[in-house]
Amino acid sequence: MTALTIALLATAMTGAATITAAPRIQTPDTPVAAAPAPAKPNILIIVADDLGYSDLGAFGGEIRTPNLNALAARGLKLTGFHSAPTCSPTRSMLLSGTDNHLAGLGNMAEMLTPNQVGRPGY
Repeated sequence: MTALTIALLATAMTGAATITAAPRIQTPDTPVAAAPAPAKPNILIIVADDLGYSDLGAFGGEIRTPNLNALAARGLKLTGFHSAPTCSPTRSMLLSGTDNHLAGLGNMAEMLTPNQVGRPGY
């Protein structure tokens, strides 16, 4: 078997790739077709300060939140997020997807102590 035959068999068995025709050669007078725009994700992130995990009705809380409950029921609830003690570092983790120290916001700017100023992660 040749390498191409093996690759085609592996592709057919796993569905890992699709084989397409060779691209056309573009000349100055060849019209260029616009590529279709990729579908944008449908994501809603609600950031709320001073709100506990169990405050919302969707998570078993005592506060009546019918609209948020409806959104949670129709979507995906991400329940593995960990917050920092204050809002700015927590937002840095949400926006960067990493620990707040790795994002460079180890503490709120107005709460920096002398031993934190200029240190990595702060």
